[in-house]
Amino acid sequence: MRAAEREEQQRAVVAAGSGSAGRKRRQLMMSSLAQRIGRARLRLVAWLPTAAGGRERGDVPGWVMITLMTAVLVVIIWGIASDQLRQLLTSAFDKISNQSNAGP
Repeated sequence: MRAAEREEQQRAVVAAGSGSAGRKRRQLMMSSLAQRIGRARLRLVAWLPTAAGGRERGDVPGWVMITLMTAVLVVIIWGIASDQLRQLLTSAFDKISNQSNAGP
C-alpha cells in the first residue's frame, strides 16, 4: 500500500469520530490485509511457472527412473540378504512385543 493511501485511510479514521474509530480502523486494516494477501497470491501464481522453468508437467521421466532404480535395488538387496533381513525384522518385532507385554 502506498504512503498516500495509508494517510488517506488514517484521515478517514480520524474523521469518523471517536465512537466508531476503532471499528473503522479494524475494517480498514482488514481491507488492507486482504488486498496485500491478494497481491501476494497473484505474485506467487505468476512466479511459479518461471521457477519451474516454464514446464507444467514436471520431471516425470526422472521420477520414473528413480522409482525403477529403487525397486531394482530393493529386489537385489532382498535377494542377497533375505535370511539376515528376516531374522533382523523378527527379532525387532519380538523385542517390541515383549516390551508391550511387560507393561508399565
